[in-house]
Amino acid sequence: MAWLAFEERPSLAKYQALKQVSSQFDEWPIQRQRALALIENKIKQPKKTVWYSVSTYVDLLIDIALWENDLELAMVYSQKGEFSKEMAIRLADAVSQYAPNFALVLYKKYVNQLVPQTNNQAYEQAFKLVLKIGDILKQQKQTLAFSDYVAELSVNYKLKRNFMAMLKQIKAC
Repeated sequence: MAWLAFEERPSLAKYQALKQVSSQFDEWPIQRQRALALIENKIKQPKKTVWYSVSTYVDLLIDIALWENDLELAMVYSQKGEFSKEMAIRLADAVSQYAPNFALVLYKKYVNQLVPQTNNQAYEQAFKLVLKIGDILKQQKQTLAFSDYVAELSVNYKLKRNFMAMLKQIKAC
């Protein structure tokens, strides 16, 4: 029954339920492989539906790997296709200590996608990511690289006054 529910509409909650049920019968390793293979097949042979697209399935694989605390596998799954901004940020947050350069790439990608949206909410999200980038670079003793990054943002987005005001807060620190 748990398998049918998962197969019909895969989700982390249904994956967790499948684990709970199949573990009672010592079937979890087999059911786990079967579940992951199902999701990977949906990525390879996409059929866009109202609920799911390739990015939804990539999100799900990453979510499962994060739930299982397998950061390496989560990073591997991220290479399988597009995934949501929200999942990218969750993944970057999760791996920032383990694989800081991987996290930096994700954070920077989304800063460059958020700022052009030209609204204060996007600027605030981008600014939070810039601060996370700063934290990683400072931990790596690369404060000059962070200063250069902020300067680059200032040049690239000089017409975005509200975002520039946020970046000036960094320079004041």
